[in-house]
Amino acid sequence: MQPDWNGFRQYLNNIQNPKVANDTLRYARQHYRILWGEGMEELLQLSQGKQRHVMKAMSSLSKYLGCYNHWKEIREGYQLKWSQQDSLELFHNIIDNEHNYSAMIEWLKEACAKSPKSYADILIYATLTGLRAQEVIDSIRLIKTTPENYLKKDSMILEHYRYPNLFIRRTKKAYVSIVSEDILQLAKTAGNHSYMAIRMALEERGMATNMKYCRKIFSTYLRMNGIESELIDLLQGRIPKTVFARHYFRPDFEKDMVRIRNVLEKLKGEITLPA
Repeated sequence: MQPDWNGFRQYLNNIQNPKVANDTLRYARQHYRILWGEGMEELLQLSQGKQRHVMKAMSSLSKYLGCYNHWKEIREGYQLKWSQQDSLELFHNIIDNEHNYSAMIEWLKEACAKSPKSYADILIYATLTGLRAQEVIDSIRLIKTTPENYLKKDSMILEHYRYPNLFIRRTKKAYVSIVSEDILQLAKTAGNHSYMAIRMALEERGMATNMKYCRKIFSTYLRMNGIESELIDLLQGRIPKTVFARHYFRPDFEKDMVRIRNVLEKLKGEITLPA
């Protein structure tokens, strides 16, 4: 007997953004039998990343079905951990030449060159703010519709935290973004496209949907140009956990904004195609 998938979708829509809800539903439909005590061998053979996605889906489904304690027993019985990347996997990711900074820049430039301007502007905006895909779409919409509540004009900061339903999620957050008039103009000229529309536009042109590269380019470029990791973490919605960051790191944010904005201007020049 299968769960009520329509009911589960409505449940997810109330607690997750549409993209995450779709992913959770997809993984749950593929692996729901785990809650009935079947399919564990298949789960254990998945990569660590996919295993985490399936476990999150099972956690959500078990809460919806009212059998979360049963899921916890299964997890403990098979010693399943909410582990992050192990050190070897992380090492391989850092030195992976197929997905290094140069490869990501090449993808971005090719994607922008092949896409209509309304799509290319979204990708450039994503790269200059470091936001996640759905956050980019929501941010562009807010700039177009309610900039007076979103943009702090005197310091040119987008205040994402004012919209907690969009930007302050349980595990993924965005607090502020440093912008300039040029970056705002990109948002104003970008199309009102959904993530699925962006994905289809790229696939129609033979491009992989690597919007996650935009966020990685942002953080890598800032770090290579002398911006401290703690500041990059804050701009990407991560509160650093080190004792130093939590108790001692007190930067002069007004001066740091000038430094960061100058670096972003350089990055914009490197990724923007000639008119």
